[in-house]
Amino acid sequence: MDITAQEMLNGSGFDEVFMLSKAERELNRVKECKDLNMIHDHLINFSITIALCVDWIFHLKLSGTPVWRGKNEKHLANWIRTQSDQVAVFIDIANECKHANRAYSNFIAQKIHFSVIEDISAAKAYADAGKGVYRNMNGERKVFILVTVKYNDKQNVFIDVAERALEWFKNLDIELAQPVNHGDLRN
Repeated sequence: MDITAQEMLNGSGFDEVFMLSKAERELNRVKECKDLNMIHDHLINFSITIALCVDWIFHLKLSGTPVWRGKNEKHLANWIRTQSDQVAVFIDIANECKHANRAYSNFIAQKIHFSVIEDISAAKAYADAGKGVYRNMNGERKVFILVTVKYNDKQNVFIDVAERALEWFKNLDIELAQPVNHGDLRN
């Protein structure tokens, strides 16, 4: 029995806009969470949801159009990788989480770090912006944990990259999208 996601999820309204809202909710969970394991869960969920937005846009908006006939969601993901490093990071993270042995290496993402900042005063700006979490280490000293993602050989605050990725999607003009083959991506 063939069933679409919209049928399974009870009808219309389950589209790329819904998925983008879900990504925003997951990012808010990252920001509000105080448990490191749960932060991992939410950042993985955020990343997978961003990748799902690509799939849903392809299937709901592009797959029936002449330029996209015979193409698949990977062609759209590749085009997006050429347009937004921030979205590319989350497509990479999602693929790493979904596949134990990938056919292709990451396009841009290099590593997620949980950085420990021991100087609490140095962490104040990050803490005030809700970009990390305080933890007591060994019941003695308080430290600040900042989640970063490395790409283009630079450490970037995870939340900042995620917010830029969401903003990119909100401003996306899908009419500009063109299929891109994997071999045409820069390495």
